[in-house]
Amino acid sequence: MNLLGCLFMGALTTYLLKGRPHAFTRPLLVTGYLGGFTTFSHLIDGIHALGRAGSWDLSVTYAVVSVVGGWIAIVAGLLLGGLVPHRTDGSEGGASS
Repeated sequence: MNLLGCLFMGALTTYLLKGRPHAFTRPLLVTGYLGGFTTFSHLIDGIHALGRAGSWDLSVTYAVVSVVGGWIAIVAGLLLGGLVPHRTDGSEGGASS
């Protein structure tokens, strides 16, 4: 879920930065909702549990892959968010007189 949440964070951030969203939209959706969706506290618990069980190599690998994968997902989301069409104030179309 952490990697998917990071992908969504990147895409939503890019999308919101292209327009003029309400001042609370980004903090509520990106930081609040998606911050809760990406439960990095669970990641830390998993790392600790693996280490406590004696699997230090797996614990470190899990930590590194999760963090690096999260950054890759953020970058991918930022790129994908830039591909989403965004309606601006003057682009509604219609006949000009």
